[in-house]
Amino acid sequence: LHIPLVSSGEIPPTVLNRAVLQAIERIDPEIRPLREHVKAISDMLRGLRTGSCDLPGGLKAEPVGDSVVIHYPVKCAIPPPPSILVSLENLPVEINFGPHRIGFSLERTIGSVYDGNPGTVFIAVQQDEKNLVVRPPEEGERMKPLGMGGHGKKLSDIFIDSKIPKNERRNQPVVLNESCTEIYALPALGIISDKVKVEKPDESRVIRITLASDE
Repeated sequence: LHIPLVSSGEIPPTVLNRAVLQAIERIDPEIRPLREHVKAISDMLRGLRTGSCDLPGGLKAEPVGDSVVIHYPVKCAIPPPPSILVSLENLPVEINFGPHRIGFSLERTIGSVYDGNPGTVFIAVQQDEKNLVVRPPEEGERMKPLGMGGHGKKLSDIFIDSKIPKNERRNQPVVLNESCTEIYALPALGIISDKVKVEKPDESRVIRITLASDE
């Protein structure tokens, strides 16, 4: 997005700041710039700053010729991690997914299901389920997080609430049933679906999902 430079004093600062916010919102309504970001861009537009400014979400603003350009810097396109089928018949198993290592194991000590260890979630699956799928999130997907009374929520909103930058969301592992019709967990965020909460461990299989980062 190109914004033409303005003469100093031509536009009141409050009006210019509002125009900057509207421009950023046009590019990505999820980005929440700080006051210093807006001031930096306003200074560029008035010719008072020559350096660039990095914004949240990987966005960048820089003066180019007679305008200020707000854009996502061109980078080598890195594809999202591929989908992985996890067999529940051959646990324990560990997979690599983007920057994460994810372990799946059958939980036999029921008391530890509720221990709340960081990086670990527990899901209860039906005895006849043979596989899980781990893949990146897809546009418009929803899940019913535990603790929301069965109400659905967009994954994009969950990522916003968890302060996950937009350019990092493709590396977020999403655990689903084999047919990919139900999201069971977002293990990197410690979130599971209400559908797979552990209520009666003796009537289902409890799967421990442990996540570690390679970073």
